[in-house]
Amino acid sequence: MTHRPIRVGFFLRHQRSGFHSIEKVFQTVAEHMSDDIEIIRFTTPYPSKGIVNRLKAIFWARRAFHDEKIEVAHILGDEHFLCFGLPRKKTVLTIHDLNVIDAASGLRKRALALLWAILPVYWCQIITTISRKSAQQIMNIAQNNGAKIVVIENPLPVQMRVPKEDRLSNTILQIGTKENKNIERLISAVKGLDVRLAIVGPLSTAQKDLLASNGVTYENHVDISDAQLEALYEKCGLVSFVSLNEGFGMPIIEGQAASRPVIVSDRSPMREVAGEGVVLADPLNVDSIRLGIERLLSDKTLRAQTIANGRQNVARYDPPTIAHQYADIYRSLLGEERQKTGF
Repeated sequence: MTHRPIRVGFFLRHQRSGFHSIEKVFQTVAEHMSDDIEIIRFTTPYPSKGIVNRLKAIFWARRAFHDEKIEVAHILGDEHFLCFGLPRKKTVLTIHDLNVIDAASGLRKRALALLWAILPVYWCQIITTISRKSAQQIMNIAQNNGAKIVVIENPLPVQMRVPKEDRLSNTILQIGTKENKNIERLISAVKGLDVRLAIVGPLSTAQKDLLASNGVTYENHVDISDAQLEALYEKCGLVSFVSLNEGFGMPIIEGQAASRPVIVSDRSPMREVAGEGVVLADPLNVDSIRLGIERLLSDKTLRAQTIANGRQNVARYDPPTIAHQYADIYRSLLGEERQKTGF
């Protein structure tokens, strides 16, 4: 008997300018999904602001699940509360990180922990996350022993999978401008160097002022397409990712796939994601960042070895392999039920 495909609903967060990384990751997963899995995408129509909108989103998710005859729900974004509208035994939740909760304090921290971690982790059948660091963070905040948590790393986006030759250029590519991206120390580190920053993400007034006061030449790109991003990787001579904290760090493997040397924070999970294909720097030490940049721009032997190691590391993030891991989870949730019904 031929089984019909399992209908899996991807529940994506409300669309916001500048927030596309999660969507890109799971677009890649969907493109490499097994034939016995049918992906149906849903984008939350209500912004995650206020009680009323969030309640509307919960009821919307409930209707979407039943109206479209979804068999497994997979919540992909940071709107974890959608789970309260979905069946407990058929819901998978991907938590990329809980850094917002870690950074909060007082009553707000307790409220966020309850509504974004403790209750969703209790409610959902399986929790997936993208690194061992994030898994430990979830266990600590959600008061969970890890029995239902599965670590599945992010796949490399398809458009970055074509190796390119090394490019000698003084342009440093920086992806992201939020506080955790540590762009202020990067700016200080390149002061006086003959380099140009290509910065992806909206710059604050304070960041623009810091660039000007340090005499750093830069270009700024906001809401760019995948093709434009790939062009920036190809144009640059170095990728900088000296973040203070991350759940994963996609620009690391994108840079490696584009055959560019990458400087990365010597912190978890970035150093584990990067493998041997990077130069590590202390993200709190401007001199450490500057030294790493200078070495990668001037030492041809180091550049060549870093690039070669990076290409080898990229193989760990093969999209079909990672899509298969998600498919196994979906099958596991419906295995017994499918056996009973014969479909």
